[in-house]
Amino acid sequence: MRTISRFTAAVASVGVAAALAVAAPAQASDTSDIAAAPTSASQMAPTEAVYYRSCVPALHEPAQVRSCVYLHKDGPQFLGEAHVTDVVGGRNYNVMVLDLKIQGYLGGQWRPVSNTWKADRDGWFEKRDTVQHTNWGTCSGAGETIPLRTAVTVRYQHVSGGTTTTVTRYSPSALFRCP
Repeated sequence: MRTISRFTAAVASVGVAAALAVAAPAQASDTSDIAAAPTSASQMAPTEAVYYRSCVPALHEPAQVRSCVYLHKDGPQFLGEAHVTDVVGGRNYNVMVLDLKIQGYLGGQWRPVSNTWKADRDGWFEKRDTVQHTNWGTCSGAGETIPLRTAVTVRYQHVSGGTTTTVTRYSPSALFRCP
């Protein structure tokens, strides 16, 4: 039996980026119209799945640190993934990926989809950190086709210390039928 949970409340006053950057955010239920549920366990997306990728800076551009965010789509199912890499040849950075989440665009705003929060609290890495969902999800309750995307918080810091840079990155969006 599937467990269906409701959308978490949107954080309009502090913005989505600030909400994703919180150290230990809680997911609250509300009575919004969209729901999501994991459908099957899978460590990697099947080869027939389509993925939507966004890398900042782009793969052909020079970089010190590069982050890539993916939305995998297999029919009505979705899965999120992200990684951040200290690029060889520049200054040396420690990197971290946190708080992967799928968002849906509904009612004129991007909202977090319930049951898609993947907190990644395994600390700093010298070269690369990766986080991904372990379950495929599906959406329901909107009664329409809506865009979904992956959102993730990325952090990096020069190994000698100093300021930690925290940014929110997004995958390109894809349309999903949410009956």
